[in-house]
Amino acid sequence: TTFGPNRTCSTIASPNRDTATVEMPAIQDLIVEITFSPAI
Repeated sequence: TTFGPNRTCSTIASPNRDTATVEMPAIQDLIVEITFSPAI
């Protein structure tokens, strides 16, 4: 998937791995929705 490598890197780089694992995918999904939104 597109988010697999990014999620892994973010989790490793984050001082709080649990936080990165939970929050990063959601943030990335939000960015994708905004980027590809027809409204924009």
